[in-house]
Amino acid sequence: MNDAIFLAFDDAYSLYARACLNSLRANYPSYPQLVVYYDGSSTEVHEFLKSFERTTIVTDSDLPTMEDDFTLGEVNTKAVYFKYLSWNKRFAEFRNVLYLDADTLVLKPLTSLLEAKEFYAAPNHDSLPSVRIFDPTKLSDPQLLSQLSKDKLATLSGMDDMCNAGVLLIPTKYRTSEHFNQLMDITRCYNRFLQYADQSAISLWCKLNGIEYSNDFSFNFQSVHFGCDDLCGYEFEAIHILHFSSRRKPNTVEFMLWQRIPLVRRKQMAQLFMEYLTDKVSA
Repeated sequence: MNDAIFLAFDDAYSLYARACLNSLRANYPSYPQLVVYYDGSSTEVHEFLKSFERTTIVTDSDLPTMEDDFTLGEVNTKAVYFKYLSWNKRFAEFRNVLYLDADTLVLKPLTSLLEAKEFYAAPNHDSLPSVRIFDPTKLSDPQLLSQLSKDKLATLSGMDDMCNAGVLLIPTKYRTSEHFNQLMDITRCYNRFLQYADQSAISLWCKLNGIEYSNDFSFNFQSVHFGCDDLCGYEFEAIHILHFSSRRKPNTVEFMLWQRIPLVRRKQMAQLFMEYLTDKVSA
């Protein structure tokens, strides 16, 4: 069976999707089937997507229905739930589905990741106590504690309890209606407690299914990790996927003033992003 790479984005993220897709074409030209859901109407974006080989455009009719009251998290857009399509029957013909957030850059081939047989997600690995599965102010809420007890889960307040949902490899065995329905049920039951919306829900889904996160951050190296004592030693040459996971994006002043990351790294990442955005990096 073939594999697929899935991206989903709206107009607010179309700039980042352009850089992501340019990086994919430059650094992984033999990429498998590319499946894209674009929630927008820009002719320029549609023409750009048509320039890619082995590409299928997903329509609204393919999308599972997301409920209007789902929390939207830090990003504050329904687009965060587009990734739930990865669990949908839309991908039944594929072996592995690799979901990528639009604000990623592919810096090396992803063949070894796509050949994996197990679910891939890396820990979010952020030391800030506010960056957790649950809203820290609601950890003692009786309703949350009752639901956790029912599901036989702890409060999950550690820095590595939450995965980062920007890069997910989802094998066939997890892309079933049962798993999709379970993910939706988790999102409903824990909705008002989820600090990071979809990411928090997917983390709980992983915990309930005994899925362990990978310690290989090279396939999901978040920009903030250059400010982590235990990960700052990563070099760009070792990173397959660079992820601008924060609301601070590499084309913004906020990113360049972000003190958690060394200035030299901020400059490197911003320059790299602009090169792929303008398609100046050759394969």
